Amino acid sequence: MSKYTSISGDPSLKDDAKATDPFGDDELIQSDIPTTNQNTKSNNNKTTNNIDEHLFEEQDISDIPQASSINPDILNSSEFSPKKQYDGSMFSLNYYRQFFDLETREFFSNCIHALNPFVKLSDEEINSVGDLYGAIWITGTVVFLLFFCNSLADVIVEWMKDKGNKSGVNYFALIISSINLLYGYIFIIPLCLYLILRFYFKVNLLISLVRIISVYGYSNLLWIPAALLSVVRGVLAKHKALDNILKWVCIGIGSILSGLNICLKLYFYFVKAFEGYASANQVNNQFYDKLPVILVCVLVFCHMGFSLGIRVSFFGDLN
Repeated sequence: MSKYTSISGDPSLKDDAKATDPFGDDELIQSDIPTTNQNTKSNNNKTTNNIDEHLFEEQDISDIPQASSINPDILNSSEFSPKKQYDGSMFSLNYYRQFFDLETREFFSNCIHALNPFVKLSDEEINSVGDLYGAIWITGTVVFLLFFCNSLADVIVEWMKDKGNKSGVNYFALIISSINLLYGYIFIIPLCLYLILRFYFKVNLLISLVRIISVYGYSNLLWIPAALLSVVRGVLAKHKALDNILKWVCIGIGSILSGLNICLKLYFYFVKAFEGYASANQVNNQFYDKLPVILVCVLVFCHMGFSLGIRVSFFGDLN
């Protein structure tokens, strides 16, 4: 009995065996077995190579970071959460929704930047649309605090003096005048500045009108300490000199801090805008080097007038 398994079922091998085996035994068929084994090994090698290539492709795919493994802070950034696009003309309400599409972290980040006057406007901020949310709500908060704190100070003054003496202050007229003053300032001055930059100087790096309004609006945060400090003057009812000094201190704090924030941020922008304009148009650089200082001086005078308006509106005349 041969030690090899009979493969007589294969017709081709059976015929070959009859041709080469004179004894009719299947020993000579052993010479065909290695060929079959080699074919099997070759097929196994191909299968192994295919598996290795498949595993290599799977390894490459696994190297790609999945959404679940990405830092949530990165996913929440503006790069991964772009602003929505709102259709409509400027005469439709839907157009103005983009100016109020603001996340909480963006709002607080803008507030922190406003508290530091020396933080420059980045290129991204200059080229972005800006928001009206902070400008409107912060200004409204300042109006309320100035009205409330000064009204409370007047109540304390009346209580410490003769109770029969009424100051006769028209609080309704006070709050209306303060609304007109503060909101008029953060909209009218930026509008005039924007028109000058766009149509008179025609700068290439043009900041948006809403961004300028945003700078003015967020700067009103620095009036909050002055508003809170004005309550103290209620206890100085019997000291007119100290009361008058405290009024000017409150106005000075709010005016200097907010004005410094506005002027420095816009000054750095003016320098960048006019340098780019002078180099692009090949004009006299000396003249355009002075323009940022001139514009800032104009803004300073406007802010001084605004501060005096606050002084008269909430504290009476300048005496």
